[in-house]
Amino acid sequence: MPIDTEKVSFIARLKAKPGERDAIVAAFEKFLVAVEAEEGTEVYSLHLDKADADTLWIFELYTDQAAQDHHGGTPEFMELLTAIGDLLGDAPGMYGLDPIAAKGLTL
Repeated sequence: MPIDTEKVSFIARLKAKPGERDAIVAAFEKFLVAVEAEEGTEVYSLHLDKADADTLWIFELYTDQAAQDHHGGTPEFMELLTAIGDLLGDAPGMYGLDPIAAKGLTL
């Protein structure tokens, strides 16, 4: 299966301070409204970790690097980082991926 070298994908891990997970989720609800308008953002989904109540995961898929760069430079993203900064128990983990196959997504 050929690798699409244009698409950019990430999984990010956020570790909330104990009891702060719901505040982080609330901050993302506002942010996701802005993400909906980003043309190059194909998937941006927030997930709760079933094994750890203080961990959240984000899956991101962009049309290309320029779209991911745009996403990371928006004022809304900067506002999100400010809103959740004191709620995090440690630095976010960012894991880059090369998408090669998916059900329900055009790669």
